[in-house]
Amino acid sequence: MAGAASGRVDAGHRRDDGLEHRRAARLAEATAKALREAGEAVVCASLAALDPAELKAFRTNLLIVSTTGEGEVPDPARPFLNRLRAADLNGTSFNLLALGDSRYASFCGGGQRVRAALLERGAREAADRQRADGEPTATWRDWLNGVAEIIGVRLGVVEAHKPDWSVTLTLVERERLDDPTQGNTREIWRLSFAPDETALDFRPGDLLLISPAEGDPPRCYSIGASSLIGEPRFDLTVSLHVWWDAEGQERLGLASNYLCRQLQPGAKIAAHLRRHPDFNPLEDPSRPMVLVATGAGIAPFPGFLVERAKQDNAGPVWLLFGNRCRNGGFFYRRQFEQWCEQRTLTRLDTAFSRDADDGHYIQDRLTEHGEELLRWLVEDRSALYTCGRVGAAGAAVEQSLHDIIARHGGRYGLKPDETLARWRAGGTLRFDVFG
Repeated sequence: MAGAASGRVDAGHRRDDGLEHRRAARLAEATAKALREAGEAVVCASLAALDPAELKAFRTNLLIVSTTGEGEVPDPARPFLNRLRAADLNGTSFNLLALGDSRYASFCGGGQRVRAALLERGAREAADRQRADGEPTATWRDWLNGVAEIIGVRLGVVEAHKPDWSVTLTLVERERLDDPTQGNTREIWRLSFAPDETALDFRPGDLLLISPAEGDPPRCYSIGASSLIGEPRFDLTVSLHVWWDAEGQERLGLASNYLCRQLQPGAKIAAHLRRHPDFNPLEDPSRPMVLVATGAGIAPFPGFLVERAKQDNAGPVWLLFGNRCRNGGFFYRRQFEQWCEQRTLTRLDTAFSRDADDGHYIQDRLTEHGEELLRWLVEDRSALYTCGRVGAAGAAVEQSLHDIIARHGGRYGLKPDETLARWRAGGTLRFDVFG
């Protein structure tokens, strides 16, 4: 039996596609645990690490699939979906649970795409797929009980993932990070919140969910601070989302406008804290890290460096940051340069695409330093974290890594597709991207 969890994530905030992915991963692990305790042999794997042909080896395949963007499958599941087009899955059985949020038009679109592709390649659906709307625990339990009945096992006590923590926060500081006198920059703010409850446990890369108004879907923001260091503070980096409607009128994102322009120091808000262990700093502080960020995707990484600056036997850290312009777009520059002087930050490379003396994108820097980057990943066992927009920091970074492995990976016996899938599954590559 195989349990396969698919996953993955306005700038600085996201429709929480990453939330659904993390829920999918946690629910897949809980599914595998429940079935193992019932006596079943179970393999639990991300779709990122799975070849469709492997599905034929199992009596039943259980898939928990989330949605990103406009009804797309998450980034790690896309190679699996592409490989499905050439697979022969006649005789293969599957049960699918799709995660989504009916407040969006593309409700459970990712799961539907995977389901349709499996059926097209000859797989058989053992039971009608189920769709979880929002918090999925109740639907997941019903789905799992149905699975247990189909395969003929009796489940014990079934535990799902840990819930979010409700928190009350006070805005204690806000700072504009971009320079409004410079053209071609997005309005970016740093906001620092103090929680009423001081015993909270959180790490950089964990998530703060904020709704701009009652009943609105929550927006998810990456935390750039750590409860392990100093007073507890939730530091966020938020980009004001601006667009123009069909009549040419400027429109602002509800949540980003609320945070960037309306909320004032001293104001209290209700929010939820969500763990994001897949994007926390490494538990082993001696292991090297490569941090790649574009624009507001820099959000979690000051917290990474705050933690590492206080750790004994801290390993090297290499930061690569890209944005439109150095002036007004090099967020947290002073802090990063100080960390370089203190050797907390071993190496800092930047790319500013609209500067006349630069003109490069983050993927250009990765390619330029590809041989050294590969040495960090292979010989030094570094973990590479990427945060930013799905195009600039998701697909572009992954394509760059694919090209780097194709060009320089021969000395290590690496093949691009296999290596990237293995690195994703094993935690060497960690992505937190937003639309």
